[in-house]
Amino acid sequence: MGLQLFAADEVASRTVTALLPPDNVSGKELVSAMRERGIVIAGGQGAYEDKIVRIGHMGFAHEDDMREVLAALGEVLSKVSV
Repeated sequence: MGLQLFAADEVASRTVTALLPPDNVSGKELVSAMRERGIVIAGGQGAYEDKIVRIGHMGFAHEDDMREVLAALGEVLSKVSV
């Protein structure tokens, strides 16, 4: 999909995955487009506000939920660009 992991494995969270979108994709637009599909992901904070997106996967999140999020993310990434 053109996404890169933001954190190295040794410091990455087990409950949230932070991703760097492709250079031509705004993090804010990606978050907004996902929300329009009923899927809530978060943007970055501070200096990373428009640079990363964060996907939570704790609590009652299951594999099927993550598959749904990733499928929607793939569709959105093919349509969203700056």
